[in-house]
Amino acid sequence: MPTAVRKPESLLLVKQLFEDSRSLSDRDDSLSLSKAVIILDLAVEQLLNHIVLNLDPDLDVNASKAGKEIDRKTLWGNAATCLRKEKGAGLTESREVSNLHALRNLVQHIGTEPAKSEVKRYVHATAVMLSNAFKDAYDLNFESFRLWDFVSNRDLQRWLKESEDFLSEGNVEACIVGCKIAHQWILEAVRKQTKLSRMRASISRDLRGSHVAVALQKLRKELIEDIQYLENEVMAIGVGLPVMDTRRFLQLTRVTRVFIAEAGNLSVIGNSDPRENDPAVANFMLEYLMRLINLVEDGYPGVLSNINVKIFPKEQEIWQKVKA
Repeated sequence: MPTAVRKPESLLLVKQLFEDSRSLSDRDDSLSLSKAVIILDLAVEQLLNHIVLNLDPDLDVNASKAGKEIDRKTLWGNAATCLRKEKGAGLTESREVSNLHALRNLVQHIGTEPAKSEVKRYVHATAVMLSNAFKDAYDLNFESFRLWDFVSNRDLQRWLKESEDFLSEGNVEACIVGCKIAHQWILEAVRKQTKLSRMRASISRDLRGSHVAVALQKLRKELIEDIQYLENEVMAIGVGLPVMDTRRFLQLTRVTRVFIAEAGNLSVIGNSDPRENDPAVANFMLEYLMRLINLVEDGYPGVLSNINVKIFPKEQEIWQKVKA
């Protein structure tokens, strides 16, 4: 299991910056190569800051700079010190990464056009540096790293990984449905932990089976759904998620309803929603869930440990039919 990490989404940013830079370095035009250098250097800076934040969050990195922005040499030294002190390891490729930063300054400030071979060399050196740092600081594989690596519950982790796989394979709906189910499980786990009460109502024997009783039962069901919707919003906001993001996510769960039967089979009920074919919506839901999981596990350690999955997304019959 990877080391506990604060702001794991920042590590995903590091990886995305590196991959963008590597892609740009394959091009021949000077604009793409210049962008590759700047983005690559930014990936290094993000990682150095993250190492300090996680391994020694109380370190006053700006004390000697009177509150001014810290220079790269000092930042590298601080990160290297933290890594050596806490993990007994060091940062690698220091000379090449230093040269990369010098080239970045030339590109950004005076418009130097880097040679493709030079950019490729720095991409390779940075890949080595990032791979070693991810392994030594966080016990992570840089190339295969995904945010779900930090989810402590293995079943939930696999469920979310397979849901994300659907997105990369073009099945946006399956990814979004997977997000909705995971969201239900997470909030239900918190609900059990906090023991929120349920509204109870009884109907007299004289009214049972009458039209009035049917109408009351329907009204009660609608009230319970609305109360649960409000509970979900309160719980998400309560652990620290923004109101607007929470409401956006919950609105996406109300059009098409998803259910998991006792045996673990998935079913989808309701009208189709055009948003459920939008990759941007799926990415938002995945990112929202990662934030929710991190906040829940911080506030309620172990609360997600009882989530058990009987049939994982790629084994669900509904998606097997789509694949066929």
